[in-house]
Amino acid sequence: MEKNISAPGWNASLYERLWFLCFFLIIVGLTGNLVAGPSVNEETIYYDVRGATVQELRANMNTTSPITFKGKKYDAYTDWKVNWNFWWDTLEEGCAITSVEVILTVTFTYPRWLDRQDAPPALQSKWERYLTALIEHEEGHKAIGLACAREIEERLSEMSPSASCELLEQIANDLADTILQKHINLEKDYDRRTDHGQKTGAVFP
Repeated sequence: MEKNISAPGWNASLYERLWFLCFFLIIVGLTGNLVAGPSVNEETIYYDVRGATVQELRANMNTTSPITFKGKKYDAYTDWKVNWNFWWDTLEEGCAITSVEVILTVTFTYPRWLDRQDAPPALQSKWERYLTALIEHEEGHKAIGLACAREIEERLSEMSPSASCELLEQIANDLADTILQKHINLEKDYDRRTDHGQKTGAVFP
């Protein structure tokens, strides 16, 4: 059974080809405006701790942790940085951004219990619960950094052309700096709300 989708006087196969071509051009046009998403480079480093009791572990972390802020030791830390690059071209409507590259670099620092296998099962379970909560809290920091990188990429990609490329560069960098500062403030608020993760179980003992 042949299905006729042509209008009177049109060749059906030609109509189908034209429709597909229009549909393809629309899709290409839409995807050309989409951002690819920031690149993410992630690293985890550890500092070693030892102990056979809760007290020994706590004391050893306090001594060996490399993380110090305002004179206070912390068990874990997430450092994230966002770098952005963009390219432009001179068009009829002015200087416009043609492509954007954003890179998020994340470094986690965690304690690593070396003689864990020699400890009582109850202490190992306690550590596991603590470490799970600690990782969850630090992943929250990473999420803020990723949201920052995504917003910078999206906002720069959506920028309107400027009268000059020098002005475009200034506006783009100022915008990215503003977005970065906003997420730095969000990160500080995240630590205040969670008391650096202690309210969500990231505390030992």
